[in-house]
Formats: sequence, C-alpha cells, structure tokens
Amino acid sequence: MEGYYGLEPVIDPKLEESDIELMKKAMAEQWLRPLFMASVLRLKKSNNWEERIFLLTNYKFFTFKQKKKTKEVDIIAITSLGSEEPHKLTVLFGYSGQRLDFNTPFADELIYRIRMAHGVITRAQPRHAHYLTVDVPEARLKPIELPDPGCDDGFAESYRALCNRFGTPNRDIIGDRLRYLYETGNHTLDMKNVLTPILSDIHPLDSSAILLLLPTNTFFDTLEIRYLSLEEAERQGYGLSQVFTYNSSISRLVLEKNRLGHQAFADVGKAFLINKDLQLQELEIVGNAIEDRGALSIADGLRTLTRALRHLALVDCQIRKEGIGALISTLRDPAWTSALLHLDLSSNLLDGEASKDIATWLQSAFGLQHLALSSSKLDTDTVMVAIAKNSILRTTLQFLDLSGNKFSKKSGQALVEFMNNTSTLKKLNIKGTGMAVSVLVELIRACAKNDRIQAFHLNASHLDLGSSGARKLGEVLKGVSKIQTLMLDDNGLENDGITAITDALLGSKGLLHLHLDKNLRKGLLKSAERGVLALVRLLTSGTVLETLSFAGDEGNCVKSDIAPLLDAVGNVKTLTHLDIGGQRLGDEGADKLGRALARNTSIQSVIWDRNGVTPKGFIAFASHFEKNTSVIELAVPEEGAMSVAKKYQADFVASLRKIRATLERNGGGGVRDEFARKKTESGPLLERKPYQPQFSLDDMTANTQTKPEDEDTSTQFVEASRAKIKKGGRRPPKERRSDIGAAQGVSIEEKGPVGSPKARIKEEDLLPGGVLQSPKFSDGSKTPKEGEAGKKSESAPGSPMSPEAMGGTRVLPLGGFRLPPAPLTKKKEADETEDDEKEKRFPGAVPMMPVGPDMLKKKKEEKK
Repeated sequence: MEGYYGLEPVIDPKLEESDIELMKKAMAEQWLRPLFMASVLRLKKSNNWEERIFLLTNYKFFTFKQKKKTKEVDIIAITSLGSEEPHKLTVLFGYSGQRLDFNTPFADELIYRIRMAHGVITRAQPRHAHYLTVDVPEARLKPIELPDPGCDDGFAESYRALCNRFGTPNRDIIGDRLRYLYETGNHTLDMKNVLTPILSDIHPLDSSAILLLLPTNTFFDTLEIRYLSLEEAERQGYGLSQVFTYNSSISRLVLEKNRLGHQAFADVGKAFLINKDLQLQELEIVGNAIEDRGALSIADGLRTLTRALRHLALVDCQIRKEGIGALISTLRDPAWTSALLHLDLSSNLLDGEASKDIATWLQSAFGLQHLALSSSKLDTDTVMVAIAKNSILRTTLQFLDLSGNKFSKKSGQALVEFMNNTSTLKKLNIKGTGMAVSVLVELIRACAKNDRIQAFHLNASHLDLGSSGARKLGEVLKGVSKIQTLMLDDNGLENDGITAITDALLGSKGLLHLHLDKNLRKGLLKSAERGVLALVRLLTSGTVLETLSFAGDEGNCVKSDIAPLLDAVGNVKTLTHLDIGGQRLGDEGADKLGRALARNTSIQSVIWDRNGVTPKGFIAFASHFEKNTSVIELAVPEEGAMSVAKKYQADFVASLRKIRATLERNGGGGVRDEFARKKTESGPLLERKPYQPQFSLDDMTANTQTKPEDEDTSTQFVEASRAKIKKGGRRPPKERRSDIGAAQGVSIEEKGPVGSPKARIKEEDLLPGGVLQSPKFSDGSKTPKEGEAGKKSESAPGSPMSPEAMGGTRVLPLGGFRLPPAPLTKKKEADETEDDEKEKRFPGAVPMMPVGPDMLKKKKEEKK
C-alpha cells in the first residue's frame, strides 16, 4: 500500500483483512493516502476503554467501531497533542477544544506522523491560523524533516488539504496548475483561469481554499477574480478581508461580478485600515454592489495607504452621491492628485452633487491619463468645462470616455476647446451622447488642425447622424490622415451615408480600423448594394485598412447583397480582422466567404455568427477554408450546431475537424468557442462587445447525434415560429423554446456567476465569463434531490449552505483570522452519542413536498 511524505504506512498486524478493506474504502471516497493503521483503545466518559480501529491519512484521521466510521477529524483542525505515558495519546481539536484519548503501543510513532502531516499541509498557510501545540517529553519526540516543498513552498499541497476540509471533489489538477504558476514565474493569480478545469462542477468554496492561503503568501502580486461567486466565502468569514488584513505583496486586485455586497467591501475597507504593509497600487471592482456604505469604508481604507493608488476603477457598483463624495475627498489629497493615472467610475449614479464633486477635483487634478465616466447620468456641462479649464490635463489626458451621457451645446463646445489645446489625447468615446452633427464636425476639424495630435481614435457610434449628417462628416474627413480608428456604428447612415463616408476615405494612408455596424435598415431599403459597393471601392483603393467591422442584426442586415464585398475580401492584402456577423449571409454567402478566405493571406480573425447558415452551408465553407494559411481565430455561426440531419452528420463532423486542423496549422488554438465579438483595447479600439456563443465545440459534435432527421429546430423553424406568434398563433412547445432562444442568441433560463451555491453546473451551461444558462442540481438533473429541494435561500436555516451546516466560525486573537469550517455535510455518529455533546449537529435541508391540485385540495380539507 502506497504511503505519503516518503513514509511507508504503519499497519498493525492484528488488523483483519476486512478492517483494511474498510479503511481503503474510506480513503478512496476522499482521495486520501494512508500513514497509520492500527487497533487502539479509546477512553469513554464512563472511564472504560473500548476498542477502535484508527486510520491516519495525509489530511484526516478516522476511528471505526464494528465496521462503521465513528469519528472523522481533519489534521488541520488539531490544535494540541499530549502524552504523559509512552502508550497514551491525547488529541485536542475543533473550535471548542474537543478531546480524544487513545491507548496504543504505537503512540510515539502516531505523534510523529500527525506532526509530519500537520507540518506539510500547513506549510503555506498563515501560522497564526494553524498552530499545533505538542506536550510530549522531548526524549520521545522524533525529529521531523519535512519533505522538499518544491518551487511553490507547499502552496498546492495546502490547497488540496483545504479542499478536502471543505468536502470538495478531487482537486489534484488545480494543485498542479497552481504549481505551474510558480514554475513559470507567473505572479498573476487569475482565479477563473486556474479553476477552468472544474468550472463544470464548481463548488462554492473552491476559490476560498485559495484565498485562505494568500494572507501570508509573497509570491503573487496580482489577484484577479472574475465571474466567480465569493458570496459563500464572505458569509463564512474567510474571504477577501482576511487576505488584505495580512498580505503585503498583492499590488493589483481585480474583482468582477462576484455577488459581493456592501458589507463585504466594508470589511475590505477595514482590512486596508489594519494592514500597514499593504502594497496595493491598482484596484478594479466591476459589477459588485458596493453601494455608498461600502464606498465610505473603502475610501477610509484607501486614505491610510502608504502609497496612493495609480489605478482606481469602481464600475457598475451602485455608488451614489454620498459614496462618490467620500472617494473624491480621498482623491483631493495631494499625494493622490499626483499619483492617480487611471480613474473609472462608469455606470454609477453621478448626477447632481456627485458631478460637482468630480468637477471640483478635475480642476486641480494633474497626472491623470485615463478618465472614464460613461453611462452615469453625468452633468457633462459641469465636468467638461472643468476638464477644458485645467491646463495640466491638456498635457496628460490620453483617454476620455463620456459615452452614454447627454451632451448639450455647452459641453460640446467645451470638448472642442479641449481638442484645440490638447497635446496628448489619443482616444475619445462619445457614443450615445446625442452630440449634434455640427459639434462633431467642429470636433474633427479641431483634431485635424491640432498638429500635436499624431494618432487619434474616435468612437462616434449611436449619434443618429443619418445620411445628411454623414455627408457633412464626409466633407470634413477628406484628407484627414491622423484618425486611425473611426467607429460610426448604428447611425442610420443607409446607402448614401456609407457612400459619403467611404468616398471621403478613399486611398487613406492613416485609417486602420473602420466600424460601420448596423447602418443599413432593411425595412427602409429595397437594396443595400450601393452601400456594399462603396465599401468595395474603399477596400480596393489602396488603403491600409486592417479592421473592417460591417456587422448587422435582425433589423439591419444586407443578406445576399453582401456578395461583392465577400469577393473583394479575397484580394485585399492589408485586412487582418473581419466582422460580418448578423448579416444573414445564408448558405450561398457561407460558400462565398470560404472561397474568399481560401485566396486571402492576411486576415487573422473572422466573425460571422448569426448568419442563418445551415449545416449544408457550413460544410461548403469548410471545404474551401482548409486552403487558408492566415486565419487563427474563427467565431463559427451558432446555427451550425443546433440541428444536423442524419444525412449531414458525417460531413458536418469532418468539416469541424478540417477547420480545427486548419486553425492549428496556421498557429491558432482551434475553433474558439470563447472568441469574443471584439472591439477591445487590445488594439486602439474603444469598447468591448462580447460575443457569447451558446455552445462549446465539443457540444457541436455531440449534437450531431442527438436530433432525429425529421426534427426541425433550424433557423427556418425559428423564423416560422416568430411569425406565427406575431399573428397570434400558439407558442411553440416548451421543450423547443430553448432552441429558439439559442438561435436568437439569448438564454431563457436563469443566469448567475460560477460558484453560486444554488446548484451544480455543467460545462455546456457556461457562457464565456462563467454565466449559467440553466440551473442544475448536483446530479446534473433539473429536478432537485432530497436535501436540495425546498431551499428558499442559500442561507436559510437547515440549508446545506447555512452557517449552521457550515460549522460556524471562531474568531482567533491575531487580527480575527478565521479557520475554515467543517465539511458541508456531516452525518450523525450513532455509536458516539455520549462523546458528541459539544459537537454541533448539521441537519440537511428539509425535502420539498410535492404540491399539486390534489395536495392543495387535501390541505384545504385538513384546514377546515
């Protein structure tokens, strides 16, 4: 039998074969390794000794009586070992100092092996959290030589031990990924990336096991937690506040959509106050409900930092006037005024007094390079005037995002004034500001005249320019070579507007990225051919264009009119990124796209989702695409995975393999089911519009065998169903509505972050970013089993996720660090009733009673 820590297991010769098999079974259930197996005596409260089988493993020890497990104790929970006589051993463990007394001739060897196991699994953990007291005569103590911890100083081993403590499944693969970060010198701990292999079966406390190791860790300097729920960790008291009470190495923290509320951030703020060695330089929190209460605490904590932050982003955090006032009060400190380079307060409520506070600070700010206040009901008049008046910002500010806030003539003129005087502004986002065409024309004219601006990137989408506004814009764009990115999405340009813009840009040697998404409304046009031909003229005019985004949607698509553009793409040698998603190409368009890519040698990424392509068109595309030598990223159309008739199954799967092989041959990573519909800051672009496919590549091949030949869930079925519903017809059957939702690019089920304690999830339910499509329970079904049903909330009394079921916590003296609780579930130990008076009970959830017409009728009768 294989041991652990370089030790062969001690096996008592008195043990029967059935006893050893019983212990092997107990270890196999929890992926444990044996260190000690023996028959011992245990002292009962009646002062009588009773025989027990004792099993010590690398993470736990067990006792058995009459072939049943009677005690299970985590090594990490042992607080003291004592032995007054060579054959006796006293073990103290738990938060209330529970005591077990054993009599065994192997007492000294048992003490040695418990100390060894404890030392290994707590090597990377905070010493103040797990301290083992040994009260044994020194002459009987064998010296301990812990095995080599490896490059990670035992981090992975401690992680596995904590996972075992929490009762999560085998996490060896995660331990290996953590060790790999150490081996490669990667100091960024991206939690979601590390936990990727288990996202299909994520546990509420998987991330917590890592967090518990960070308070005294000095290797990682960046912590990123995106789309993982930390709700349960915070409820149990060992979340982020514990990390930042002690950690002195993390300089960058990123939290995105973690289901954290104001109390969690209030605790984090207090941790900032306590930790005088905190090295935090960048703080980014997105999509968490900080609210004013949390913002007040964070502002107090940030004020005590020895060094001011360089980067502060609190986006979509439900912060209002009071919270913004507290944050701005911190920023007014001279140290912050000079140090802060990046400020993002987008998607909070910044109207009224909040706008005035921000404007007051901006008048004296210097050093600021990046300012984002988008979609926040900002008083742009007040803020923009303050920016224009600050002469220092003219020489520092490089990025300004005020999108989604309404611009008046006054704020527009202030922006034009700033554009005339700035020497550093490179990126400007005024999407959806309602800026007048005349002001936009003046803005571009100011940019053209400003000799200090060399490269400029402008997002002027969703301004309702129309064809007349486009003509005015085209006149001022002629000869302007310093604009490298021009985004004019959703402006109702139509054929005339697109023609005016593209004709003004013919032969441009400066424009690199052009975005004209959703500008051809099919309801207003008989044909989109003129607009498409205008784009063709631009592409073939000798421009250096690298990115062309010409995506559409249900109301803005060109369908077969796009054919001339597809033919032209094959011959353009500068284009590297192409987005034609949502233009409803159909099968014929898919074939033309494949032929164009077979000729093109420069395009590296292609997005062509939502194009009404059936498996037949997808197969035709693949037959040409295998000749391509440049594409490394490909977002395939989701319709191709929805339904494949039997006659297409073999060809469809073969096509997928061809595409994967082609991408890998070209140096890519295969079909990218997480490839985003990107307008990111990876280049000089200004926004992010994630494309979220409803399936993974593996699901595509699986789905080819699940649909009968005559079942129609294709795009034609979806469109027919929509038409029928509009006419007042019946809705499609419930079991087929999910197919319709997938075809429309939406999920009709509940969504939530990965790690939510509500339910287990499967990989096919995950969208990029870990968003759930449908709730599923631990067995993978959509129906709750006993113990999972009847939960009104995760923290309801009696729930498996309630504090009672989690074992509670005990605050220790040093800084309030909390030990991890007992496992999620704990069975009643029938044979040890007299010894378990101090031990808490962990009742499971009450099963939900079936409720139907008969049951309701019965209840009414009983009530009468």
